[in-house]
Amino acid sequence: MALAALVAGCGGGPKSDGRFELAFQRTVGERTSVWVARLDGTHGRLAVRNAVLPNVAPGGKWLAYGVLGGPATAPTYYLRDVGGTTIRVGAGYGGAWAPSGDRFALAGARGLAIVDVRSRTRRVLVRDDVCCSSSFSPDGEAVAFARNYGHGDEPRPSDVYAVRLADGRVMRLTRDRRSSDPVWGQSWIAYRRSRPGPIAELWLMRADGGGKHVLDDGSEPSLHAATGIEPIGFSARGTRLLACLAFEFECRPVVFDVREGHRRVLPVRGRNELATATAIARDGTQVLVEVGRPDDPELVVSLPTAGGAERVLARDATAPSWSR
Repeated sequence: MALAALVAGCGGGPKSDGRFELAFQRTVGERTSVWVARLDGTHGRLAVRNAVLPNVAPGGKWLAYGVLGGPATAPTYYLRDVGGTTIRVGAGYGGAWAPSGDRFALAGARGLAIVDVRSRTRRVLVRDDVCCSSSFSPDGEAVAFARNYGHGDEPRPSDVYAVRLADGRVMRLTRDRRSSDPVWGQSWIAYRRSRPGPIAELWLMRADGGGKHVLDDGSEPSLHAATGIEPIGFSARGTRLLACLAFEFECRPVVFDVREGHRRVLPVRGRNELATATAIARDGTQVLVEVGRPDDPELVVSLPTAGGAERVLARDATAPSWSR
């Protein structure tokens, strides 16, 4: 476990007393940049040039984003506050914010790193191949992640683990070598569990690895070529879980009532387009989705979890994130 001070500097982007609320990518030619806007999509503005995969911190004080170094390398992630102060985190596959918005976890081939934005320090908690996502516990004191085994093409065997920030203790939560993509909620950790063939199931377990059971088997008779179901995030109270039905080019939003086990596939009304779910609001009433086709302008929309009309938040935009 390593602890290092980070050098912070000033860069471009928003410099105000406001907060980041909504962020998304826009691509012109071969260049992709990160834009920010208010939650309703108004007052959009360029935040970071030549950047990808924005991730807004809870509370909106910080924005994480990646910078591509080449087609075969993972993005290098940076954190930026509303004043333009920037922290370099390192290369990784994907990041996650603590519920308090003051810590950021980055999973990568070289391990799991945690950055504390208050002290500007970076700790490497796990030195192993961690892919491709992580999730903080509700109290922000532990992180769930998946550890890969072996080498070669996907899918590779993996299991879900948790690490405590206080002492770096790692606990193995699954032992089937088929589990990944953990998402931590108030009462459950949701995770993806593969089975023979292309289909992945959605499972739940307690924070200590107990109580494992399948929530959804990932099959969807009305949809063809689905490859299973993947967890995205819980509402703050843990009563609703956003997941998505995975296809080659999309991941359609599905919302579960965790207590009852009921699910609702959220349709993008009025268009036959690809849809990818990215986030659920803390109160569980709205989900964030990108829709569109590769050869058409893409939209960022919000959808009510109870059903109803979508609201367009941004046009010519992808990979959205919000502080909601």
